[in-house]
Amino acid sequence: MTQRILFLITVLSHCFVVSQNRRLEYISYAESDRKHDSERAHLWMPPTPLYLRPDFRHLQLCDNTIFDSLIQSLAILVRATHQVEQFEWTTISLTSLRTLNRSYLLIGGSAQRVIQPTNKISVSPRDGGAMYLCEFELQSSRQNLLGFGPSTNACIEISENNNANEFLGSSSSFLKIGSNTSVLAYCDPLWRATSQVPVGRCFLDVLRNGRLERKRELAEFCQSGLTVATPCMAGYSLAFSMGSEADRNKETGDLLRNVRIWVGQPLSVPHGRVQIVNDPYGNASYTTINRPENLEHVTVGSQFGRTVVDGFAAAPEISSLTGKANEKLSQLVGIRTSSGDTKFAKNFGSVDWLGSGDSEDIFAGYGSSMLRVILGRSSDIGIVVGAPYSSSDQSSRNISENVSHNARGTSRGRIYLYCLSERRYRTQSELPKLQAYNDSIVGPAESSFFGFSLSRLGDMDGDGIDDIAVGAPDLENRFGHGTVYILRILPSCNFDLKPIQVLQGADGAVDFGAHLPTNAEDLDFNNWPDLAVPSTIRTNSDNYPVFSVFATRSKLEAECRFTFPPWLSIRQILEGDLIPVYLTVYLKDYGKSLGSYDPVQQILLSEIAGSLVHQVITDWNASSINTQRFRLFGHIKSTADMIQNLFSVEFKLAAEQDVQDMPDIDSLDNGLFIGYRFLQPCLDSSPVTDDLGNCPNGGGLKRSLIDWSKCVTRVPLIRFTCYPSHSCESDVALVVTDQTSKRAKSRNQPVQSTSLISHENNSDTINEQIDLVFGDSESSRPELLVKVFNFGPTFAGGVWLEIQFHGNLRFSRLTSYENEDDFKRMKETKLKVSVTDNETWVNCYLGNLPAPELSDEHSIPPSFFVIISTYYPNYALIDETNYTLGAGVTIRIKSGTPDPKEFGNSVRFNYRVVNEPKIRISFGPKLISSRMDNRTKPSPWLVGFQRRVDVHEIGPRVEHTLQVEYLGPTSKLTNVTFRMTVPNELHPIDQESGEEAFLVYLFREIRGSLQGSGGLQWIDLWPKITPTDEAVTGGEIRYGSCAITDAELVVNPKQMVGMDIANSKR
Repeated sequence: MTQRILFLITVLSHCFVVSQNRRLEYISYAESDRKHDSERAHLWMPPTPLYLRPDFRHLQLCDNTIFDSLIQSLAILVRATHQVEQFEWTTISLTSLRTLNRSYLLIGGSAQRVIQPTNKISVSPRDGGAMYLCEFELQSSRQNLLGFGPSTNACIEISENNNANEFLGSSSSFLKIGSNTSVLAYCDPLWRATSQVPVGRCFLDVLRNGRLERKRELAEFCQSGLTVATPCMAGYSLAFSMGSEADRNKETGDLLRNVRIWVGQPLSVPHGRVQIVNDPYGNASYTTINRPENLEHVTVGSQFGRTVVDGFAAAPEISSLTGKANEKLSQLVGIRTSSGDTKFAKNFGSVDWLGSGDSEDIFAGYGSSMLRVILGRSSDIGIVVGAPYSSSDQSSRNISENVSHNARGTSRGRIYLYCLSERRYRTQSELPKLQAYNDSIVGPAESSFFGFSLSRLGDMDGDGIDDIAVGAPDLENRFGHGTVYILRILPSCNFDLKPIQVLQGADGAVDFGAHLPTNAEDLDFNNWPDLAVPSTIRTNSDNYPVFSVFATRSKLEAECRFTFPPWLSIRQILEGDLIPVYLTVYLKDYGKSLGSYDPVQQILLSEIAGSLVHQVITDWNASSINTQRFRLFGHIKSTADMIQNLFSVEFKLAAEQDVQDMPDIDSLDNGLFIGYRFLQPCLDSSPVTDDLGNCPNGGGLKRSLIDWSKCVTRVPLIRFTCYPSHSCESDVALVVTDQTSKRAKSRNQPVQSTSLISHENNSDTINEQIDLVFGDSESSRPELLVKVFNFGPTFAGGVWLEIQFHGNLRFSRLTSYENEDDFKRMKETKLKVSVTDNETWVNCYLGNLPAPELSDEHSIPPSFFVIISTYYPNYALIDETNYTLGAGVTIRIKSGTPDPKEFGNSVRFNYRVVNEPKIRISFGPKLISSRMDNRTKPSPWLVGFQRRVDVHEIGPRVEHTLQVEYLGPTSKLTNVTFRMTVPNELHPIDQESGEEAFLVYLFREIRGSLQGSGGLQWIDLWPKITPTDEAVTGGEIRYGSCAITDAELVVNPKQMVGMDIANSKR
C-alpha cells in the first residue's frame, strides 16, 4: 500500500512538466543572418567586392574533388561484392586519433535482396552486407584546400565471411579510450547461426596507432552451447560505455577491461531485452536486463532494446494495443549503470527510471532513434528520443495549434527531450520514477520523418550544452531530397525552435538523413565536430551510394576596443570635421585549444599578405547610405601583430552636417553607432561561386566564422559643448500674447481666475481662455505674439518651437524676428517651418539661443520674437462648422540642452466663440407707425363685475408697428428672440381712491361686426410678426410667433369680453 501511494505522488508531481508541443522553423539562424546582412550590405564601406561574400554557415560541405575520388573508389569496393544499384548505407560511425592526426569513418550497408537463391530459403530482406573503414589525415593546403582528406590507404573492407552475413551493418559504434586508440563494433542482427531464426552477432576491433588489431566476435547471445531456442535479433542496436571514468588514465589493457557493450535484442522472448557485455576482451560477463514487468499503473512497451544508448533503452509500442485506455505507457527505460559506489554495485543493471510520451498515433515510431546528451552541468544529462512516424494532423495536445491545415500530414515526425539528474538511485522498496518529457517539437512542413536519426554534435555555440543533428529523410519522395537539422538545446531544457543550420541532400538523395553517426567527430582537427551523412543518389537510370562530409568551420569571437580623441567632449563638431578612430581587434577561440591549426594565425597571415577586406558602417542605425550622418573619409589602415595576435585599425569619420543639427545624437538609442568587420577571401584567393559565399574546391572551410557583435560601439559625441563649463544648461521659457485681447501668459505671471494649470507631456502647461466674437472678421484670424527667452546660464542649443492646433483652429503663417530691434522695424528672419497636411501641427527650428548677458531674470530681453497667424475655417458658415469642437493652440519650446525649469515651456490658449450680432430696432416701415382712433373717454365700472363691454367705453384703440433689422455680419441670423415690455397699470402708490388704474387694457380677441351680413366675428388682436417685402424677395425667411407671459391674467385681468360694434369709420 505504501508503494502505491509513493508512486501516485511521483506521477502527479511530474505530469505538469510537459510543455505544449511546438513546431520547428525551417529558416535557420545561418539563413536569417545571411538575409539580414544582405539587407544592410549597402551600408558597409568600402563596398563588398564582387569576389567576396560573407558566409554565415557553421558546417560546410567538403566538395573538394579529392572526396569525389574517395566516393568513387568506395563504390568500386561495393561493386565487387554487391549489386551497387540496390545497395544502401545502413550505418555510419566516426572517431579520431589525435596523436596521429588521423580520423576514421566506419560505414556499412547492404543491398536489397531481389532474386532469392534457388538452393536455400532466406527470411532476410538484405543480401548480407559489408563494413568499410576510411581513413583521413591532415594535409597541406597546397595539396588540398580543405586541409585534410583521404589518406593513401583510403577505404578498406573490414568485414569477413560475407556469405554468412544476413544484415551486417545494421548498427555500429566507436568508443575512444585513448588519444591513439579506439574500439569499434558492428553487428548483424539477422545472423541465424545454424538455425532459421535471427540470432544476431557482433564484431569488435581495436583501432590502435592506425592499425586494426584484436578482432573479436560476440555470438553467444541467444545460444546455449550451439542450440538456438528462440530468436533475439541481437545487435539491432549497439552502444558503448566505460565502466569508470577514473580508469581512463590507465594502460590500454586496463582500459579495454573497462569497456562495456550494450546490445539490444528486441525480439528476445517475451518482450525484448538488453545485454551488457563487460570486459569483452577479457573474462566477458553478461548482464541481462529484461523488459520491466508492467507496474501497477504503467504499461511498459514491447520490443525492449530496439534502440539503446549508455544507460537507456527504448521499448516502442503501438499505443492502441496497450489494453486499457487509462494506462500510462512507458516507452523509455533508464538503467542503473554506475558501479563506482559499492553501496549500489549489486543493483547494477536494474531499472530505476521510466519515460513516457503522449502520442495518439497508432504507431509513431517512438524510440526509433535515441541520443544521450550533456546539459552543461556534470550531474545533469538529457535524453532525446525520435518518433519519425508521428503525424501532425491529430487533434490531441501534442500538436501545435499554429500548424496550418495545409502543412499537416502523416509522418511529419517529432522528437522528445527528457532532462534528468544522473544521480537517480532508488532503494529496492521504491518503484521506478515515471517522468513525462520536458519538451517536444514537430518537424517543419518542408520535410518528413523528422527524428528518424539523431547525432550528438557537442557544444557548438559555447553554452556548455550539447547541440544535436536531427535527420529527416524523404522516404516518401515528396521533396526530392532528405534534410538534416542542426538544433540547440537551451538551458531551460527546451529545444530552440529555430535551427542553427539546415543541411540538404543532393537532388535524388531521398534517404539523406536516414542514418547519422551517434557522435560527430573532429575529422580535420580544428577542435570542432564534423558530420558525415550517407545517402543514395537515385536517378531515373542509376542508383549510387555516396556520403557527404560536413566540416565545421572554426569559430572566433572578435573583441574590438575603440579609442576616440579626448577633445570630442569639448569641441563642437561641424560639417566636414574629421574624427579619427583607432581600434584594436582581438580574436578569441571560444575557449577551445587550437591544436594543429590556428585560425587566428591564418587570419594574421592573410592580413600581412593584404588579402583581408576591412569595412566599417559609419552610422549603424541608418536606413540607407544617404541618411548616414557620418561617412568614411579616406582609406582604412590596418596592421597585424603576430606576437600579440591582434590587429590595429585606423580610419576617419567625416561629419555630413553640424552635430548640433543632429537630433538625439547624444542619446543612447539614436546616438552614433559604428561597426567594424573584415572579410576573408577564399583560401586560394578564388572568387566565390554564389551569394552564399561558397568557395571552389572547399577553399572556404578555413575561413573562420567570426562573431562581430562586440565590434559595434557608440561614438561619445556631445551635441552641444559649453566649455569651460562642465555641461550645458539652459532655462528656456515663453511669453505668449493674444494680439486681439492683448492678454499675455507666462510662468512669471500670477495665475488668473480664468486660467487653468494642467499636466501635459510631463511638463506644466499654462492655459488661458479667450473669447472670439462671432461675426467679427478679425476674430476669425487669431494672432499670437511669442517671445522666446533663455535665462541661461549657458546658451540654449537645438531649440524647437512646436505648435499644435486644436478643434477648428488652423495654422496660417509664421513670421519671426531675431531681436527686439528687428521686431520693431518688422525685419523678418527666415526660419524652416514644417507643417502637416491638415495644418494642425507645426515645427519650427530656432537653432541656438545665446547665453544671457545679465543675471537678473527680469532684465533679460527676449532671444526671439515669433508671430503666429491662425485662421478659423468656414468661420461664418454656420451649417459647415461644428462649434462644439472648440478651438485652441498649444505652443511648446524644446531645447537640446538640459532645461532645469520646464514650467512655462508650454502655453495653451483656448478660444470660445460668442455671438454679438448687429441688430437695429426702429418704428416703421410705414409712414405712420403708431395710430390711435377717436374713441371716447372710458366709462367706470364696478370692480370685479364680469360682463360684456363695448371697447369704446374702455378708451381709444392704439396700434404700434416696430421694425427689426439684422445688419450682419453674416448673411442670416437664427434663433432670435425679441422681448418687449408694455406698462399696463399704475403702481398702487399712484392710484387714486385705491381703485385700479389701468393704462392699457389688452384683449386676445374681440367680437366685431361681420361686414355685409350683419353678423358677428372674432377679431384677433394678438401681437403679430410679418416679414417686410424686402425680406420676402431676398429669399426664404422663417419666423415664429409672439407669446405673452401669463397671458390670461395679464392681458385680460377682468375676464371681460370685448365688443366692437361701433361705426367702423371711427
